[in-house]
Amino acid sequence: MSYFTLSTGEEVGAIVEAEIGGKKEPLPDGYEALCQVTGAEWIDEKTYQDGTFAPRYLKLLLMIIEPVKYKGRIEAHNIRVNDLSESKADKHRKVLATYDTVSGGKLRALGAKIDVSASIERAIVGTKIIARFGLMVSSYVNKDGVEVDSSRNYVQAVKRLEGISDKQIAEKAAEREIAPSVYDEPMADDYDDNVIF
Repeated sequence: MSYFTLSTGEEVGAIVEAEIGGKKEPLPDGYEALCQVTGAEWIDEKTYQDGTFAPRYLKLLLMIIEPVKYKGRIEAHNIRVNDLSESKADKHRKVLATYDTVSGGKLRALGAKIDVSASIERAIVGTKIIARFGLMVSSYVNKDGVEVDSSRNYVQAVKRLEGISDKQIAEKAAEREIAPSVYDEPMADDYDDNVIF
């Protein structure tokens, strides 16, 4: 199939305008949602044009499961365990330890392999967690010299789903136990999907 053939079989002709999607409305500040980890990868350190430096960090993708209003929406959670500020790095390490707890200790079990995106993804994808989102509002001047307000969400806090015991977490982790040589597919947890907020 050609890149100019739509999924319906229709051929895309000569067009001069197309749209991918609109801007999503930010979640309210302090909003809590049940999320499932759908992806995990390490983002390499980089130096930006303005000279600022960003150390390597772990980027998780969280898909909102409940409430229904935002179901299916994906938000990124950047865990900055290598932050230049020791106090910030320590906070992010505690967040990583929370993800480790809800994944049944899979991350700690990886040891040095936690530095490999594929390994950490296999250990954590599918786990469910409650995330509290913050709202960051900032302004910038666009190319036309007009000041524009911009808002985006970030993850303020994460916690284990209430009502889930250590035993249930361990059972789910055991179900996902796969030898490293067979780690080809992401693993999924199936905690009770009937959680009501």
